[in-house]
Amino acid sequence: MSPVGAHRFKGRVEKIARELPRFKPLQSFLSLQNTTTSRIKVIDFPGNERRVQSCDIEEHGLCAAIAEPGIFRRLVVVENLSPQVATISGYNLDIQPKFFLEYLDAIPPRVRYIRKDQNQNVQNGGRKTRHRLEAMVHV
Repeated sequence: MSPVGAHRFKGRVEKIARELPRFKPLQSFLSLQNTTTSRIKVIDFPGNERRVQSCDIEEHGLCAAIAEPGIFRRLVVVENLSPQVATISGYNLDIQPKFFLEYLDAIPPRVRYIRKDQNQNVQNGGRKTRHRLEAMVHV
């Protein structure tokens, strides 16, 4: 994808975020450097052939896969969406920013677990002993 395409899509999201603060998380997400790599599978459904073809592609090959001519039907499955893949697909496929915002909203906030120590008396053959219990607490 050209830097112009990436800039246009990010600019569109920035404009929306200025007017609707709810889009600020998407704006922040798109500005992240790629810390993860998306897994992308392309599945082609040829027009009059019965054989389905599929292949894995790299992020940098997504733009070419989207623009490839002569494809009757193509399904692109993305696992672990990265900012780069969101930008490429958003610009080239004219996907509304709201789609990506809803994807981000579907991811639960980071769940942190802390140890909470509890002492508890336990009956042990007629005598009481103290055991330390460790419980995981959602914070």
